[in-house]
Amino acid sequence: MNFPFRYDIPARDKYFLGRTDDIDKIVNILSSCGSVVVYGEPGTGSKSLSLAALSKFRINNPDVIVAEVDFTCARTTEDILLAYADGVLKAFGSTAQDFKELSEDHLGGTHLVFDVERYSDNGQVLSFNWLPDRADVDRVISLPSAIAAGRGVKVLLFFHHFQNILFPEDSNMLLSALEKVTENSQCCSMFFTGSQFNRLRDIFDVRRFFWLTAVRIIPSIIEMSLIVDFVFKGFQSQGKVLEKNIIIGAVEVLRSNPMYINQLFFIVDAGARGYVNSQAVQDGLDILVQSNRKRFISCVNSLTDFQLSLLKAILDGEIRFSAASVIEKYHLEKHKTGNVIELVDEFYKPFLDAYQYSR
Repeated sequence: MNFPFRYDIPARDKYFLGRTDDIDKIVNILSSCGSVVVYGEPGTGSKSLSLAALSKFRINNPDVIVAEVDFTCARTTEDILLAYADGVLKAFGSTAQDFKELSEDHLGGTHLVFDVERYSDNGQVLSFNWLPDRADVDRVISLPSAIAAGRGVKVLLFFHHFQNILFPEDSNMLLSALEKVTENSQCCSMFFTGSQFNRLRDIFDVRRFFWLTAVRIIPSIIEMSLIVDFVFKGFQSQGKVLEKNIIIGAVEVLRSNPMYINQLFFIVDAGARGYVNSQAVQDGLDILVQSNRKRFISCVNSLTDFQLSLLKAILDGEIRFSAASVIEKYHLEKHKTGNVIELVDEFYKPFLDAYQYSR
């Protein structure tokens, strides 16, 4: 069955709209052996943009080896190192013999070993025979550079769910080791993506890892005309009519957020017949809010009383947080100085996600 609106998977092909400048910028940086991180507010399509850019990069640079490193299930240092090594080795090899030779050549003397039976059972390339030490970390993290240099090729590491590198207690050590690779290697570049805006901001903007080596890319807003045409033609393909001015109003309410736009019109399309009026869209918006209600509430419940007060002040349009009237009205006495840096330090981590969901 043809679904004109998809919000449950990254947008590809005909579902991907605009952002050609973003894609070209990313591809140019990567093609010059630079590194990038793509992150954006929830639902703004950073994953879709990353995949589109990666696809074009592969086409433009067929000689570059692309290693996809997936940290989705990684929680410990061992998990991070195994997922990293797994992605790298599978980019340079494809058979058990390949993996055996690569591990012996480049990881000999470490606590990582290639187990033929384990690989045969579950596809896991490496395993630890002891707890990893710092020498193991350095050897594993430098693995793509070492293999690429030996073969005279270039390699791009594409990270899925990179924010999970923060789970281990020694995350700073892992990040420092990765940062050294981007600083010293001439044949290895990195493409960081993730699904949690706050945690990525923590890595790249607060802790400032890869500050000089990775370009920060925030997805640009998709042009209104592209969104309106996409939605209009989506309904048209189903034999339905939705006026463009109604579409524009809904897109403005959702602030051009691709995920919510697709979810809204998926809901409207499912219940509509023939001509679709504004009331159908309004009903769809109500369903959209209710379907995300638990997530919105969860975000708000994670805030402290002070953070909730500051959030309310921001949503009310206040900007003079040092004003006595604002401090008293919103109970911001905890920071009577109104020092903006203190306010941000106290509030920003949960605020970035919660504000998106709440508004």
